[in-house]
Amino acid sequence: MNKNSADVKGCTIYVALFPCNECAKLIIQAGIKDVVFLSDKYHDSPMMTASRRLLSIAGIEYRDFKPKRKQITVDFDSLNPKKMKDNLEMTRVEEEEEEEEEEEGGGGGGGGGGKTKVDQQRRHDEAPERNVAAFLLYVHGPGFDQR
Repeated sequence: MNKNSADVKGCTIYVALFPCNECAKLIIQAGIKDVVFLSDKYHDSPMMTASRRLLSIAGIEYRDFKPKRKQITVDFDSLNPKKMKDNLEMTRVEEEEEEEEEEEGGGGGGGGGGKTKVDQQRRHDEAPERNVAAFLLYVHGPGFDQR
């Protein structure tokens, strides 16, 4: 298996969906000992049947996660309100500048001391509202305190 990370042997993996048979093979190869999944909506598919067989044969425990809450809200403003406001305003200003350049027909060649496309893209990508992950994958080791 190709990986560039720490050893996860004996760890628990938390996933949104029950792993397919290809993912199950990687989980087995990595030495993960426990799989916690949120949804098994494809339970009856042949891939999931194969996955459950593979995990069982390898002695890997799997169980569904039963959350205490149905929804989690992250209020970014409460974390750092000034920085959030500054980042949002900076992103809006840059987007307006880009629109003006496109309308004027500029932005192509030559010269001046403007921001490069890489800088603009970096700032655009760093905008908080675009950095919220839709999927959370969490792995922890055997010594993790599960209070």
